[in-house]
Amino acid sequence: MRLVKIAAGIVGVLVVLVVGVLVYASTLDFNQYKPLIQQKAQEATGRELLIKGDLKLSVGLSPAVGVDGVTFANAPWGEKRPMASIERLEGQVALLPLVFSLGKTIVVERIVLRGADILLETDAAGKGNWEMQTAGAPKPATPAPAAS
Repeated sequence: MRLVKIAAGIVGVLVVLVVGVLVYASTLDFNQYKPLIQQKAQEATGRELLIKGDLKLSVGLSPAVGVDGVTFANAPWGEKRPMASIERLEGQVALLPLVFSLGKTIVVERIVLRGADILLETDAAGKGNWEMQTAGAPKPATPAPAAS
């Protein structure tokens, strides 16, 4: 009987902790992270990510973040328009891995794109614009032309 009370107490504390984190997260202004997100995308891909709308959090058992007006730059050799233009982007994550790893593990459950215009193209050498060259990374060596 005592073990049941201890287990119930632990579960109760965990529930209060999760609810407290969710309430706290719902009061945060996630727009403060837009410059950081854009910078990290630039560093990871070598291309500009532009987030025009406000980041909005939906709190629940599967928290979600949504934003309107996202564009992602095309490869320098591609057409001048963005590679991707998205009217609405939503991402939903699993709560338990997020809570139990203290934010170190993020499991994306769902991504929704609405009004997406995505341009996929290849250059003369057959390289796709979806193949990213990270900023600061050395460019792959170009093979020497075959001797005639």
